[in-house]
Amino acid sequence: MKNTIICCLSLFFLGWVQAQKRLTPPKAKSNIESVDQFVAAAFEIYNTTFDFHYGMVSEINAEDNQILGDADGEGETETEDANEAEELSIAAAEPKDEFKILEENIKILMVSVPQILEEIDSHSVARQVKATLSINRAIKALKQSGKMVEQTFLGK
Repeated sequence: MKNTIICCLSLFFLGWVQAQKRLTPPKAKSNIESVDQFVAAAFEIYNTTFDFHYGMVSEINAEDNQILGDADGEGETETEDANEAEELSIAAAEPKDEFKILEENIKILMVSVPQILEEIDSHSVARQVKATLSINRAIKALKQSGKMVEQTFLGK
């Protein structure tokens, strides 16, 4: 009895530990324009890749469940097939828009990075610290975005 309870609890906590928690942008702005642009663009990229990655995971799980449902003898009607084809065409258009948004945000990142070093030196130490913390959080979000893209497209 104790072993069963321990096993169930360990499985529950294992799933909880492995779940990806969405990162949040800094609550307060650093009041350094280039830093704030960098952070905003980085978190826009992160949110887009997060939504895309976990949307793909949920679609794959839904397809797996649908395949299992079809194997059980549940057939689809022609109207369901037409609705599914329409949903797929709409879903196919969405990633193109998301990639355009990502491209724009990457351009913003590339423009703001050289300006950060120039602007950060002219501010007080407190603002420099706040800006550094914001930049570090944005870099963490970009690293997570890279990992999610790698998992989504390379299956790692």
